[in-house]
Amino acid sequence: IYTCLPDNISKIHSPHEIEFHTLGQMFRRLKQICRQPDKKFVYSYFSDLDHFMHTYGTTARRSRNLLRKIERKIARLAKRNSDTLFVITADHGQVDVNGFVYFCDDTELQSCLAHPISLDPRGACFKLKPGKDRAFRAAFQKYEPDFALFPSQELIQKGVFGDFKLHPEYQKYLGDYIAIGKNTAKNAAYWANVDFSAYPAYPAGLVDQAEIATWYHPEDSQEPLAYYFGTVTDYEGVPEGFVEFKIPAAEFAVFTASETADTDSKEVTAKKVADTWAAIYAEWLPANPEYKTDPTKMYYELYTGGKAEIYIPIKK
Repeated sequence: IYTCLPDNISKIHSPHEIEFHTLGQMFRRLKQICRQPDKKFVYSYFSDLDHFMHTYGTTARRSRNLLRKIERKIARLAKRNSDTLFVITADHGQVDVNGFVYFCDDTELQSCLAHPISLDPRGACFKLKPGKDRAFRAAFQKYEPDFALFPSQELIQKGVFGDFKLHPEYQKYLGDYIAIGKNTAKNAAYWANVDFSAYPAYPAGLVDQAEIATWYHPEDSQEPLAYYFGTVTDYEGVPEGFVEFKIPAAEFAVFTASETADTDSKEVTAKKVADTWAAIYAEWLPANPEYKTDPTKMYYELYTGGKAEIYIPIKK
């Protein structure tokens, strides 16, 4: 078994693992593998087309040109290796976003939540406060033209997430309900964008152009969910319209979601962050059972320069 993967994604370091940096390099590596006499299974993945479509759109000229280039190179490779079976597929489909549904502005809906909305703008997860099931379903009815609402356990039992037993931490991450986007191609907006430059203190006291998103809600608390989004600053005092908030000391596991947040579109950065959150619960926590998340501490995202990071409070 051979793998031929981009040099910027994580790998399992198998004996026949081959890296590439460009599309041309990928096809040169595949050509070299196919020349070898032994029978083999080769898996190769090219991520730039996904990136182009997220950034420029599915019908943009740059996306179409890259797709045509890939098709031409595959055709040449297949013609030169007539004894090889080629299976070409995608890990998901794409459509251009046709607007947003602003869950973030719905106070009735937000009042039912015990945790921030999570997972993905096309498949949003909702963790409810005790006793809020009926109120939540009533508040969600207005969104049914764009999203179908399912109990999370129903999707788990149907095997939507795989035919294996989910890690308890991942089940917790999926919440009580999951809203799946319909064919209206609208995305869920979890919170509104904040333009901090409108505040006089923001440009005067910036530290590394950093912004933090964080929330706090102990699992045994009946208090409303506290969510904060702000800027890292050395400004003395609290500008009008702001509150001061200090993140308590904790031991954190830190995950880099993006190294190019300063050049990526907001949509691309949001997807990378959402994918990293999913990987933390689906992959990292199950692979490191000695660590547990600490619900009494703060979870937060840090955006500074081109880097987007996720900080998870942990305990052994």
